[in-house]
Amino acid sequence: MHPHFTDEMPEALRERAATFEGTDLGGLYRNLADFSLVAHREEEHLSGLAQMVEPAPVVRVPFLRSDVHDLTGLALVGDHLFGRS
Repeated sequence: MHPHFTDEMPEALRERAATFEGTDLGGLYRNLADFSLVAHREEEHLSGLAQMVEPAPVVRVPFLRSDVHDLTGLALVGDHLFGRS
């Protein structure tokens, strides 16, 4: 799951990016709007999935600092899945 870096809606962030068009700050706001949109869409998809698999539990694994590409990374995912973190 992508983290929510802000409580602002993606549309509001896009509007703010437009006010800073042509500056580095405008690019950063556009990037934040993109991340916010992805996070909101993931929440919507997860909500639908959780309803379809009820009463099975749904566990959230946070956005990790690195890619899961070895046993250490897999163990970290397992820690989140089984409440060991």
